[in-house]
Amino acid sequence: MSQTKSYERQTVFDLSLQQYGSIEGAFDLMLENPNAIPSLDAIIAPGSKIKSNAAVINKDVQSFYNNEKRHPVSLANGESQLFNEFNSEFNFEFR
Repeated sequence: MSQTKSYERQTVFDLSLQQYGSIEGAFDLMLENPNAIPSLDAIIAPGSKIKSNAAVINKDVQSFYNNEKRHPVSLANGESQLFNEFNSEFNFEFR
């Protein structure tokens, strides 16, 4: 098991890239950290201790973030913008 801390404006997808090298690890992170990451669109408090137990999915991506001491961040203004495009009016038609 490894542990990291979250940074300001990070989402579960950012942490998944950082820890697993792929967003495929997002659900694993949610399962391991239900208090810190209660949903896919949760805004994670900076400094939260995040545990990760699953195997790395893409070692090249994961190594890039760890070796370069980089932390991916998705939320430019600190508000979740992940699911605003799909609301109750969405009818599964694309332009």
